[in-house]
Amino acid sequence: NYACHPTTLGGANRLISPDYIGAMRELIEEATGKAPCLFLQGASGELGPRRGYEQDPLVADRNGRQLGHAVLSALTGMLPHRQMLRFSHAQDSGAMLGIWSLADHEPSGAFHALHASFGIPLRRDLPTVDQLAEQLASCQDRAERERLERLNQQLRPLGDDSHFTMPLWGWRLGDSLVIGSPAEAYSLLQIELRKQFPKRAVAVLNLVNGYVGYLPPKGLFAKKTYQVNISLFNEGCLEQTLHECGHLARRLEQDNRP
Repeated sequence: NYACHPTTLGGANRLISPDYIGAMRELIEEATGKAPCLFLQGASGELGPRRGYEQDPLVADRNGRQLGHAVLSALTGMLPHRQMLRFSHAQDSGAMLGIWSLADHEPSGAFHALHASFGIPLRRDLPTVDQLAEQLASCQDRAERERLERLNQQLRPLGDDSHFTMPLWGWRLGDSLVIGSPAEAYSLLQIELRKQFPKRAVAVLNLVNGYVGYLPPKGLFAKKTYQVNISLFNEGCLEQTLHECGHLARRLEQDNRP
């Protein structure tokens, strides 16, 4: 689970590419005896590679290997299956040393899923589908046209509603939690959710089962950034989503069914 747009390669590239994710998976699978590597896109609304929008696929591969080595480092540091470290005894060696030893441990077998949804207000200044069609018909600027086309794609399914029903999906995998939505949330969502559940591994997923646009934090709406300008939602959308994700995570945490 990693929060970064796969945008190493930019407009000058003309090749079909998995970007940094491809080399990351190749490195991990080779080092683990071909164990399948599944990449889960994190809350990366404002995050991209340090070297991005370039033409050379080798740069994407370097970005991927950097992440892959970090993953292998994490795997190397994992304890053996069904074991954990427990305090054994104190040993006087000039300084008093705490000795920790491997001990048997039966991990949680919890595995279940929950689905939830909530109403999130749409921006009042959004153009209608007809107005957007007129803007597209007269637009000659390539970049502006792309923005309008993206907005058009998101608006068409909404009709004239004032709210969008935001779906959320949650999974409990043992002691770990996975929370996902179709939105493109800023990293604040993942950071704050992990603070709320410090004793659990929490993975947040963007763009699950569709795409409904950006969820920027409150402080950016006055700055009119790109993400704010094409977002469908009012100021406070990210914070509302964080609240609902926390509620879903607590439901998962309290459910101890095997």
